[in-house]
Amino acid sequence: MFLSRFIKYLHNKYLEKKSKSRVIKHGDVIGTSRIIYDHYGVYTKDGQVIHYTMAEEGWKLEIRKTGIDAFLHGSTTFFILDFDYEKPLKSAPVKYRDVLRKMKVFSPEETVKRAESRIGEKEYNLISNNCEHFAIWCKTGISESHQVETFLKFVPKIKKRGVLELQTTI
Repeated sequence: MFLSRFIKYLHNKYLEKKSKSRVIKHGDVIGTSRIIYDHYGVYTKDGQVIHYTMAEEGWKLEIRKTGIDAFLHGSTTFFILDFDYEKPLKSAPVKYRDVLRKMKVFSPEETVKRAESRIGEKEYNLISNNCEHFAIWCKTGISESHQVETFLKFVPKIKKRGVLELQTTI
């Protein structure tokens, strides 16, 4: 138990150091780890991030452009999804290579234009239209969330144990 926590601590320190040395570029899909999920957005050259966040008025989530500090929400680390515009399958994270086989990767300029076109949208849905769906759609044209897919794979196992009863309608 102690050893696994220590290894995780060292790994997190390594990621923190690595993320501080990375330079975020216009059109990058970036993310930050929160307690139980990763939060995603699209970085713009003016030091802003377009992402789902709380609306200025009310408690609804909406797509807004905010400063990077607001996006990080107190975190000291971030990650960049490496979708190389020229060679997307080689450089993309393994979990997104299937996405890229289905669709092209948009240029940084087009990625930001796509993100800007949805500013003000208040259609957040944890399962079908969350921050990851949004950011990946901006880059690839496919609305997909690896986090949701991973969770849904575990739902039958959880239900089988009687811990969670989930009713779904299609």
